[in-house]
Amino acid sequence: MRLSTIALPLLAAHAAADQVLVYTTCGLVCNSQHAIWNTNFGHYRIDANEGCRSSGQVPSLRSFCFDWGRERAHFFFSGQGKRCLKMRSSLGFGHTGVGSAQRWVEVPCTW
Repeated sequence: MRLSTIALPLLAAHAAADQVLVYTTCGLVCNSQHAIWNTNFGHYRIDANEGCRSSGQVPSLRSFCFDWGRERAHFFFSGQGKRCLKMRSSLGFGHTGVGSAQRWVEVPCTW
């Protein structure tokens, strides 16, 4: 069966993985509320601190949870099953080293 040239871009867009870029600052406690969720449809600000919350910014994203201790996260879009993220890199910044940026990428859920 042959797919039309219109269907191929739609399938490719649907299959592409989401990722999150998190900017963490640490003083007495660490704060990761400045994060950007990147999808095929845009870039959205989220709070990536530890724990679960609903998303008011990312269209169709029902909820997401960050587990910083295990460097993993999971999330649910409307009409989809559980999807997962893992932290893949972390880079320190700032003169005193109190900040860092983390890249979380979509991976198969194994938890």
